[in-house]
Order: sequence, then structure tokens, then C-alpha cells
Amino acid sequence: MSTDQTFSDACTRYEVRREEARAATSDELHRAITERLIPVQLIGVELTGITDACLDLSRTWTLPWGRIVGQFRPYVRRFELALWCNGILLGLAIGRASRGNDNVTIHYLERNRSEDDFRGWLLPIAIDADDNFAKLTDRQWLKVKNPVAPLVPRYEAIGFELAMPIRGSTYYRRRVA
Repeated sequence: MSTDQTFSDACTRYEVRREEARAATSDELHRAITERLIPVQLIGVELTGITDACLDLSRTWTLPWGRIVGQFRPYVRRFELALWCNGILLGLAIGRASRGNDNVTIHYLERNRSEDDFRGWLLPIAIDADDNFAKLTDRQWLKVKNPVAPLVPRYEAIGFELAMPIRGSTYYRRRVA
């Protein structure tokens, strides 16, 4: 088998895993809405990859999503998430799986600050989707790189602990559920 074919197969395999991870989280969200475990304002939630439309809509956000996505797209093992509800982009997350079976790390996460009705929902949804991706790619840990200080207690509340720093970056981690 040629190197090009092997790379193409890996690209396809990881894209399928990204889609499966988002679909599993979406199914869980819809079940939770149906059982009234989470607010009905989340009816209409859709999880996708990060598209050009996402990049256009996020141009006024704090993080430079066009540059970030450009840096991550070459990585076959990346995980990306766009959270939509009724046509409104609520948030973006991107990260990647390690080369071995150690971890999936969320590198960037940002919500649409003009949508306060959905405040607090991006983090658990992104964690669940990334956790699903970690399971599907046989990783042991889910990590968050350089979490913003106000969110650290939320990460700790869902089982994350401070991990060893790597090249000056702070990481929190938890075992894949």
C-alpha cells in the first residue's frame, strides 16, 4: 500500500471518528432534552465540524479562529466542534489526539458571548464530544490545555485534575469516561 493511500485511509478513519463522536453527543443531548434533564432551549442543537461559515461568524470573537483552524487542519488526529442552535453559532472547540494512545487535548474553546441564554452549555457538550472521540480513538485521558482561570472549578467539578505542565503550558486531565 502506498504512503498516499495510507494517509488517505487515516484521514477517512479520523473523519468518521469525529462524526461518530459528535453524533453520540448529539444523541445524548436529544435524549436529555426529551427526558427534561436539560433545558428545552437546547432543542435544535446541532454539532458539526468547523466550516467556513463558522469562521466567518466567529470573526468578531476573542480568539482568531481562522488562524487556529488553519494551524489544526493539517493534523489528521484533530477534533473540531461547532455548536449550533436554530441556525445560531453558539461556540467552537478544537484540539487533537496524541500520537500514541495517551490523550485527546482540547486546545481552544470559546462560546459566542452574544448568546447568553446558552451560557454554560458549550463546556459540558465539548467535553462529552471530546470524551467520545477519545474513546473511539482508544485514548486514556482527556486533557484541557491552558484553561481560563474562572473555568478551572467547573473542570474540577467534572473530574479534571491538574496534570504535569508541558513546555510551560498548564494542563488539566481526567480519565476517559
